Amino acid sequence: YQNDIVLRVREAWAQGARAPCVVLPCGSGKSCITADIARRTTWAGNRVLFLVHRKELVDQITRTFIEWGVDMDYCTVGMVQTITRRVGKMQPPTLIITDENHHSLASTYKRIYDAFPRAYRVGVTATPVRLNGDGLGDVNDRLVIGVSAKWLIENHFLAPYDYYAPSVADLTGLHVRQGEYLASEIEARMMNSAVYGDVISHYTRLGGGQKAICYCASIKHSTAVAEAFNAAGIPARHIDGETPKPERAKIINDFRAGRVPVLCGGTGLYIKAIVDHIQYEEETGEDAALRERLRRQAQDEGNLAVWRQLQAMDPQTAERIHPNNLGRVIRAIEVMQVSGRSIREQEERSRQAPCPYHVIQIGLRYRNRENLYERIGRRVDAMAEAGLLEEARAVRQQGLTATAAQAIGYKELYDWMDGTLPLEEALENLKRSTRRYAKRQLTWFGADARIRWIEPDALQAGETVTEQAMRIIENDGEETA
Repeated sequence: YQNDIVLRVREAWAQGARAPCVVLPCGSGKSCITADIARRTTWAGNRVLFLVHRKELVDQITRTFIEWGVDMDYCTVGMVQTITRRVGKMQPPTLIITDENHHSLASTYKRIYDAFPRAYRVGVTATPVRLNGDGLGDVNDRLVIGVSAKWLIENHFLAPYDYYAPSVADLTGLHVRQGEYLASEIEARMMNSAVYGDVISHYTRLGGGQKAICYCASIKHSTAVAEAFNAAGIPARHIDGETPKPERAKIINDFRAGRVPVLCGGTGLYIKAIVDHIQYEEETGEDAALRERLRRQAQDEGNLAVWRQLQAMDPQTAERIHPNNLGRVIRAIEVMQVSGRSIREQEERSRQAPCPYHVIQIGLRYRNRENLYERIGRRVDAMAEAGLLEEARAVRQQGLTATAAQAIGYKELYDWMDGTLPLEEALENLKRSTRRYAKRQLTWFGADARIRWIEPDALQAGETVTEQAMRIIENDGEETA
């Protein structure tokens, strides 16, 4: 049914439609359908713009697109509120995909559509009407209606369900606007201890001990309900769109039981710590005043003066660290001062334990290094167009730690911000720094014989990186290609 939708969208375009809208129930795989459309479009060398209305959807859609093999060098996934401010700086897309298409009558969406009048469009939604009852005829010219939720259940694509409708609050007298109760009124009515008790009793009777999601009227209401569950001895956590990303991720991961750990990215040392299950010596503590004093000394007297202090304290460690690697030099001095042990001793106390995971490591490297460098160049240009310059300026104004200030992508732009270097030269410096970092990564990971390598520029015709990676996984890490 998903392939049928893709075919019908392409037929709609071929018949002259410019902006069809796909209608499918929740859980039918609309993200997979749009990922396939985006993959076909980017593989043809055309640009795709994917619009979402919530920031947490950006990462979710990006992960799905990467899994489906979308060439992200030609695809931008962004919040409509962000994209509408950047339309004048973006390369025109060939295709605009709108998630939750029932929002697209809003002025922010129309501003983007008007900025790229030659782009084809497709929207996806489960509800092709606005809350006020209006249709989508102003922004869409064809409805592509898919299968129903009933069909998905009967054909085992969705799980069947039991539906209960207990009355937990008296809602008489509440006002309705655009099909929804007024938020302030529904919150006030639901903030009642008797209501909490009813919710908890229904959960205990119908699904006690099972995972459950409780949708609430407001953040205040949700927080209170979670507290009520916890007070009743039932572990519960509140989560909303403003929950800090690390905390939100932990809550969601804790909620999911029996997940398979998959690690994507991270520094070489971080990946080694996970794969080899290294148990590090307990943290030795910090001395911020000492670090700041040493940094000022380096500015006044040079890096070599600080390194000589380390050489006098710990000659063996000093031999392993270049004087210009100021961060490591300062950290080695700090460890010695705080703990009385050298950083080398601390590393030796760390140990490798049996890894609890069955790990398959897959790496990407280009047979022709120039292909990699060309992609790096295009990626930097795309990042600059998508807002890197504004981001770097904002981050610099907020202030950075010494380590973060040296991150690739920011420090190369400082001279341009200060007006001492043309933007073209600053971006070329960024490309050069990224190329050098890529070379260091290849050297680091190339020494690990356990990594199974895939070369995207040496694949057979029609073959994808995902397909070859799946063969490696299915053969338990033994590359058969």
